[in-house]
Amino acid sequence: MATVILPRNDPARHGFLTRVEETGSYDESAGQLCITKETLNNVREFNPVFEKPLTSLSSSESERSREYKESSDAFDIMTMYMQDTWESARRKARRLDLPAQMLTYYQLPMDGKSPYPTRYEAWYVTCQKMIEGAEEAVKEGYPPVTEPTVEELREVYEKARKERKDVAIYDSRLDETQEKLEELREKADELISDVMAELRFFLRKTDDASRNRIMKRYGVEFKYLQGETEEETPEAEVE
Repeated sequence: MATVILPRNDPARHGFLTRVEETGSYDESAGQLCITKETLNNVREFNPVFEKPLTSLSSSESERSREYKESSDAFDIMTMYMQDTWESARRKARRLDLPAQMLTYYQLPMDGKSPYPTRYEAWYVTCQKMIEGAEEAVKEGYPPVTEPTVEELREVYEKARKERKDVAIYDSRLDETQEKLEELREKADELISDVMAELRFFLRKTDDASRNRIMKRYGVEFKYLQGETEEETPEAEVE
C-alpha cells in the first residue's frame, strides 16, 4: 500500500510548498483548486520568506567551506615556515658555535628539539612568540635567522591569523541563518499539514488512482512496496 512521504528537510519543504503554489495557482485559474484559497495564499506569502534563508544557507555553507580551506592552507604554510625557522636556528647555532640559549628565543628548548603543539591556537601563539623572540635575539647580539627571515615569518603568521578570524565570521553567519530557518521550520510543517489535510478532504470521493495522481501534482511523494504499481495502490496513512 502506498505511503505518503512528507518532507523532512528544508529543501524538500521548500520544494513541496513551491509545487503547491505552482499547481494551486494553475488550478485556481482553471476553477478546480483542491485546497482552500486561504491556504494557497498562506503558502504564497510564506514561501518567499522561507526561501530567503534557505538560499542564504547554501551560500553561507559554500563560503564557509572556502574559508576553512583558505584557513587550513594558510595554517599549513605558517607551520612550514616555523619548521624552517627552527631548522635554520639549529644550523646557525651549530655552525657558529653559538650558546644553546640562542635557541630559546625561537621557542626551542636548549636541546634543539622542535615542539609539536596539539592545539591550533598553540601554534599561533608559538609563532607569535617566535617572531618576538627573533627580534629580541638580534637586539641581544645574536645573528639573525634568514631562512626564512623574521619578516617572512610575520607575513605568513598574519595571513594565517586573518584567515582564522574569517572562519569565525562565516561560522557566525551560518549559525544565524540556521537559527532563522529553525524559527520558520515549524510554520512550514504546519502549512504542509494543512495542505495534506485539505487535499484528503477535497479528494475524499475521488478514486484511489486519480486521488494519488492529483496529490502528486501538488508535490506529494509516495513510497510503494516492492511489486506494487502506482496506479493500483491506494494511499495509506502519512508517515
